[in-house]
Amino acid sequence: MIKPVDDMPFDAWISVRYCIQGRLGQSVDKEAKSTMFPLNWGITRVKQEIALVYDKMIKTNSLG
Repeated sequence: MIKPVDDMPFDAWISVRYCIQGRLGQSVDKEAKSTMFPLNWGITRVKQEIALVYDKMIKTNSLG
């Protein structure tokens, strides 16, 4: 496995664990890769980047 660079987004294969009626379910592998935020970003930075993209989408009227 290749270690991602701290300040670069990267793609990863992930599994998702779900709950059914409050009980922990199985892990399910996603079929497509997921893009992950850079490793050195904290939660504040992630929220700022999400807000920035959302604002741009509102301004260009490109939400769903």
